[in-house]
Parts: sequence; C-alpha cells; structure tokens
Amino acid sequence: MENTLPPVPDGNGQTPAFWQRPGSGRSALPKRIRNKLICIAVLFGLSALIMAVGLKTTTSVLFNGTLVGVVESKEIADDAVAKAEIRASEILGKKYSISDGITYRKGISASNLSSEDLTSAILDKIDSIQRLHVLTVNGKIIGGAENRKDIENLLVSILEKRLSATSMSAKFCENTQIVQMFVAKGSVPDLAETKKALTTKREDGTYLLNVETVEEVEYVSSVAFPTQYVQDNTMLEGESATLTPGTNGEAIVTEKMTLRDGAKVNSEIKNTKILSNPSPAIIAVGTVPRTRSKGYYIWPVRGLLTSGFGYRNIGIGGAFHYGIDIGVSRGTSISAADGGTVIYSGFYSDYGYMIEIRHDNGDVTRYAHNSKNLVSAGEKVAQGDVIATAGDTGLADGVHLHFELVRGGVRVDPYGYLK
Repeated sequence: MENTLPPVPDGNGQTPAFWQRPGSGRSALPKRIRNKLICIAVLFGLSALIMAVGLKTTTSVLFNGTLVGVVESKEIADDAVAKAEIRASEILGKKYSISDGITYRKGISASNLSSEDLTSAILDKIDSIQRLHVLTVNGKIIGGAENRKDIENLLVSILEKRLSATSMSAKFCENTQIVQMFVAKGSVPDLAETKKALTTKREDGTYLLNVETVEEVEYVSSVAFPTQYVQDNTMLEGESATLTPGTNGEAIVTEKMTLRDGAKVNSEIKNTKILSNPSPAIIAVGTVPRTRSKGYYIWPVRGLLTSGFGYRNIGIGGAFHYGIDIGVSRGTSISAADGGTVIYSGFYSDYGYMIEIRHDNGDVTRYAHNSKNLVSAGEKVAQGDVIATAGDTGLADGVHLHFELVRGGVRVDPYGYLK
C-alpha cells in the first residue's frame, strides 16, 4: 500500500487536484520533490561514508597527461612543481621548465603524497633524468646502478679478492657510501665502468679503494740470545773478546697483524711458546784506560832514518845529536810512540814546533820540527794517536821528524827501544 499524506486545502477550502489521488482521500509528494530528497539523502550518506573511511578532497597532479601523484591542495602541488624545476635545472646544468606540462584535477583520495614525494615523482617522469644508487668514495662519485644490490655485491667481491687464508676481517680504508639520487642520464659511469675503476691499479701502484685486513699468523721464530759482559783489566778500554759464543733459541709465535693492501701497518704478538731456550754470549771488555802506557814504543812515523843518535859532522864542525831523524814528506801524520800525558806543546827554539809526552814509567818522548801540533798540554793520548804533522820548523835541514827519548832525565838513543 502506498504511503499518503493528508490533504492540504487551498485558499478556498478546497483540496487542489494535483494533491489528490483518484480513489483516495489523502494527497502524495510530487515526484520531483521526492527525487530531490533522495539526492540529499545520498549526499549525506556519502559524506558520512567519506568521513568514516578517512577520504578527503584532493588535487591530482598530471605531468604531460600522466598522473604522477595526489596531494591535499593545489598549494602543495605548486610548491612541489617549483622544487622539481629547481632540482631538474641543477641536475641537467641548464634552465629546465616543467610548468607547461603540469595539469591539476580535483578528486577524493584516502592517502596523499608530501611535497617532497611529489617532487621526486615528477623528476622520475623526466626523460633526461634518472634515479640511481650512486657509489661515492671519500665524497666523490665513482659510478652508479639502478639496483643497490649490484653495487654492494661489487664491493663484497673486491674485499673477497684481497683476503688471504689467514684474514680474520677486511674493510675499505676509504669512506664508501651508496646514496640514491637523481642524476642526468649518462652522466654517471655504469656498473661495468665502476668495476674497472675500482679494480685497476693506478700509476702509483695503489687502488682507488684500498683494503685493510686483519690477519692472524703462526710461525717459528728465533729467540735472540742475551749478552753478558765481564770486565777484563788486561785489555784497554774499547777492546773486547768473546769468551763464550751465544746461541739462539726457538719459539712458536702467534701474531695479529693489520695490513693495507699487503703492507704491514700494525702488529701485535698474541702468544709466544718457547721451543728451546737461548744460551747467553759472554764477552770480556777492557777496563784499562787507552792512554795507559804499554811499556814499549812504536815508530812515530815510517820513513828513512836520515840521522842517528850521537856525534855527527854538520859541515861547520862536530856536534852531538841527541835523537834520531826520520825523513818523511811534509804533512805526514806523527803518532804517539806510547800512551801518556802531553806535558808540552808549542814552539821551542831550534826544535821548532815540538811536543813532549810523559809516559807511565817516567820516560819522556819528544817530537820536533813539526809543521803543526794537534794536541795540547794536559791531554791524554794513547799509543798510535796522531799528535802532529811533519814539517821543517826551527833549525832543520829539510822536512823530517826529530825524535828523542829521555829516560831518568838523560837523553838516550831511542832506536833500540822502537818496535
């Protein structure tokens, strides 16, 4: 049965015909009003549904007719487009405009993009730009690939090839990063070029990526023998003699090393197991001062004996010669005949430049006609030390050394005392 409404009288108290239905005493709603009410009810129902599921009115963004994303408002879309233009211009190195290709459309959506996400979505649609995973070494771009895993696998393979059987760990010395970014197509080396750059040695013999490994090795090593020193009062200072030779021991050594492309940069001995102990060497060292007299005299120079000890004729009469003359060339080194103390060094009358040395037994040796004295009074000298150079100062007939030996205050013939 149809629902009816009570009749509404007109101004004359009569019910208008269009409110009446044949055979009925009640009037019905016109069809157009009923349809309008239904539309309103549907809209209210849709609004309630939209609110219930979280849908909102949105702005769809199309680039060259293709949907790239949906945002909450046109203001957000405009901001994303502006950012995309700036970034595209930076990437391509020239002014790039995308505004002409952008269109908007109102709609309803349950989820929306952020301004930054929409910027990225627009850049993804630009033919001359691509999104890559880029490898950087110390901040410098080396190459890229669409798949991050491809770069990771390349880096792992490089590390594996640099490992040895004793490697415990490995890492790159340089700072490496894989970063996703937008780049101009063709501007970044591909994976094959990247591999070549990373695995080829440079002119200096190093790689672009150097590998640091930690190794633990075990080996047999010799254990150095210690040395024991004993004093010997029969030898001069500086002299030594081996009484017992030492022998090395052996040990098993466990060493932890840090290597950079095979070169050791750090080392730590983790354990040492002695296989055999070393035997010490025993060495005697002299304690006698080098300047101590040995009790005998060496020739102060080697040369021709030009005049001996005793009486001689010098062309203007006879004279007694209290030493021996040894002919040498000018500048020849003169040595101390024995160790002792210099008691005189200077110019002395007919002797010219002369040196006197007192020895431990009280003897004094004299070295005359020198061109230059090399020691001073008070100095200690050892047998064989160079004390002067030969010359012809004073009363001398040619370059030679005049050598005297004074024993008990008396000058004696030194020839018989020289060895």
